[in-house]
This record gives sequence, C-alpha cells and structure tokens, in this order.
Amino acid sequence: FDADWLSGARGETDIFLAEWNADGVPLWVHFWGSDSWDGTLGIDVHTDGRIAIAADVHAALPGFEIQGMGDAVVTTVTLSGAP
Repeated sequence: FDADWLSGARGETDIFLAEWNADGVPLWVHFWGSDSWDGTLGIDVHTDGRIAIAADVHAALPGFEIQGMGDAVVTTVTLSGAP
C-alpha cells in the first residue's frame, strides 16, 4: 500500500476493509480504529448485499466513549463501500 491508502490508519492496529477489481486496481478502502489496538473479529456478506464487520476495540472510537477494555463493535457497509 502507498501512503494515500494508509492515510486512514489511526492507531497501533486498525480495522480494515477494501475492494480491488479483477485487474488489481483498488476501488475503495475503509479504516476504523482508535489510537490503541483494534482488530477485526469477523466479516459476513448478507443476502441484501451489506457487509457486516465485527471488531474488538481497546480505546474510544471517534464519537464514542469506551466502556471497558475490549469493547465489541459491529458496523456495515454496502458492496460498493458506502456506509
């Protein structure tokens, strides 16, 4: 990855999801994370076309307050990468 792709990175480790086309050209990328350790626990593609990402975070995400060490987070995006 070049610096433009990694510009969304926030902490020691982050949650990462991306799509490339058949020629290897990147189409979109998402990073989620705090200033600490965060990691993806699972990914699932629903029949309605949304991608669900389950993750574990160890510090507050932007706009949220941490509730303890290792909070669970679930978010979704569309197959085109839209929130």
